Amino acid sequence: ESWVNQEKINQLLLDNSIQKEKEKLKIANETKNLLVTGLVILIGVVLLLYRLYTQNLKGKNKIHKQNTTITKQYKKLEELYQYKLILLSEVHHRIKNNLQLVISLVTLQKAKLTNAFTEGTFDMLINRINSISLIHEQLYNQQEFDIVYVHQYLNNLLTNFRALNEDGNHHIVYQAKNIQLNLETITPLGLIWSELISNSLKFNPDIENLTISIELTKKTDHYVMHYCDSGRGYPNNQFEASKKGMGYTIIYSLVRQLVAKTRTYNSSGAHFKMTFKEKTISPL
Repeated sequence: ESWVNQEKINQLLLDNSIQKEKEKLKIANETKNLLVTGLVILIGVVLLLYRLYTQNLKGKNKIHKQNTTITKQYKKLEELYQYKLILLSEVHHRIKNNLQLVISLVTLQKAKLTNAFTEGTFDMLINRINSISLIHEQLYNQQEFDIVYVHQYLNNLLTNFRALNEDGNHHIVYQAKNIQLNLETITPLGLIWSELISNSLKFNPDIENLTISIELTKKTDHYVMHYCDSGRGYPNNQFEASKKGMGYTIIYSLVRQLVAKTRTYNSSGAHFKMTFKEKTISPL
């Protein structure tokens, strides 16, 4: 009986050992399967990362090539733009020089005159040409070809009038700060100022301390120009009374060019008010 029990015990121990080995084998197989699955997943992730890396590398190379091409194109455009600026600057410089040559020729011709009225006519012609010449000179000097700083232009224009009328007993004041206008607008406006100043000096030669005032203000969508002098005013209280004169013809031709509205009246001198909008420049 003791021998039988020992045999049963040995059998149980053997069965227990076999069961443990089976469980170990099962755990080992499960671990193996997990490792294989993990390895497959890891290989998949590595392959995916490699593919993303190669795609990213290709994308970077493509972007680099595009950036290189864009940089080259931009450089060419910048060079072309600078070249055109130089050409445009030279155009304004030559126009200014040609107009100054015309002024010199007119001045030489004027020197041969003995008639005071004819000399005055030549002075007005010189002022008209000079008002255009100053625009091109300013554009050339400032190297900006799409705008004219009005305050600076007025200063140059009035300096010219003072030089031509050194013996004149008059004073000119102006106000147009922080206003810029394009070439298509400032050209007729400058000619209008030139005509108005010439008229004030022409028709008020005997007025002591003649004061001329020019004011340009910007409103929401338009500009208002107010010109006045302290002279005797318009004949019969109407600027239109001089409509047969060249000055009137020039002024209102330029007013129509600006599509402007005007009002003239006398009040301790002649007043000329004009409302206008900046002219639109064609993109071409």
